[in-house]
Amino acid sequence: KIFKVKNEEARVHFIPTLKDGVFVTLCAPLVIKSDRVSERFTDILEDKSHYVRREAAKAIGTACSDKALEHLISALSDEDEFVRKAAAEALGEIVPEIADSGTAADALVRMLNDKSHFVRLEAAKALGMIRFREAIYPLLFVLGDENRFVRKEAAKAIGQLESERVLELLSQALMSENQFVRQGAARALGQMNPDGNRNQMSDKVFDSLDSAFEDKDKLVRREAARSLENISKNMPERAFKSLINALDDEDDEVRRLLAGILTCLGSEKAVPRLVSALKSHDPVVRRFAAEALGQTGSEKAIEPLIDTMLSDTIGFVKGEAARALGKIHSGKAVEPLVSALLDENNEGKWGAAEALGRIKAESAAAPLILALEDKDDFTRLAAAKALGRIKPKKAIEPLINTLYDQNRFVKAEAAGALMKICTKEDKEQMQNLLDSENELAANLAFEILEEIEMEELSKTRVFPDLQ
Repeated sequence: KIFKVKNEEARVHFIPTLKDGVFVTLCAPLVIKSDRVSERFTDILEDKSHYVRREAAKAIGTACSDKALEHLISALSDEDEFVRKAAAEALGEIVPEIADSGTAADALVRMLNDKSHFVRLEAAKALGMIRFREAIYPLLFVLGDENRFVRKEAAKAIGQLESERVLELLSQALMSENQFVRQGAARALGQMNPDGNRNQMSDKVFDSLDSAFEDKDKLVRREAARSLENISKNMPERAFKSLINALDDEDDEVRRLLAGILTCLGSEKAVPRLVSALKSHDPVVRRFAAEALGQTGSEKAIEPLIDTMLSDTIGFVKGEAARALGKIHSGKAVEPLVSALLDENNEGKWGAAEALGRIKAESAAAPLILALEDKDDFTRLAAAKALGRIKPKKAIEPLINTLYDQNRFVKAEAAGALMKICTKEDKEQMQNLLDSENELAANLAFEILEEIEMEELSKTRVFPDLQ
């Protein structure tokens, strides 16, 4: 019933009755709507139940006033860690709305030393939301916190402070003897959103990340790789330089994190370095390098990709190199792609089939028809899809046979290809297929015949003289 009370004066009188912890937990934040109510509600911060005090702190946080601020700062000294946590969280929400909030920020800085990691985490998070620049040094210290979640939140908070001074301090932190501090500094670099001269600041961030990639601790280098991914879109060419220099890292995870960024940074200027990456000892790096080269669309990448497709020892690298050739759409690649498709020992045949379809190489129709009987499901599927793009009439019968394939995805792709290839010249063949015991084949024939009939009918309406 208290929610139905519209009069503020009446609601105020209900506050002293809020002594039940469950009620406060569920309802207090909804009841407290004004300064006056929240002021009366602060009495409950002295309640013997820590559940009640915790929810009272949350409720007071809904009022953006100096009075609420004062009570929340007081709640930071509560004996219960979850009351302190709730107060810190509430301060992070309301302080940015209040002009004179220095006292609250100072109190939150002190809470970075709280014995509870829950409180330290919320204090760090709140300082990031407030963007309190004087918190730089305390937050840098927290990068060495024993709790990894606190360290992560401190790094995020530092990144939100947007200060050139922050960048200088992070560069210094990368030289700390404490590995957690170095990890946190590398993580914070990825959160930076520089103000001032953006290009100059961003370049300094990349320089710092380059230093982090030379760290002896692989966890620091991993954080640097994640940070590079976060900021690579701002300056892709500069990011690519950092990426390539670190791409041969001895740690598998670092290499693969960096390789994943390659596909986002592909450009004509990147071709020489991407070609070099095709020779990496890590197959995942080679695969992403091939994909990135395909996205550049550069003809300079054709020969290196052909070489990778034919000579690499790993199937998924061969396949990706072949797919990349298809994205470049060059007729020069057709013959090597056909060779790869016909090579029984080439585990990247599926990529070659897909590429030939992208290029729409009519001369590849016969090899693609043969590939419909390949033992590899992915190759058969890619061949069916490619034939649907090229649309050779001689593929109709082989595709009909593929409707009986054991793999449902291959059958579906064959059906889609037949829908694209068949025209009114193929009506008789489709009518014969109507009597098939294969439900998919019969239904497909019906759909194709119906589409042909509708197309002829539409032409008759548009051109009545043809009727």
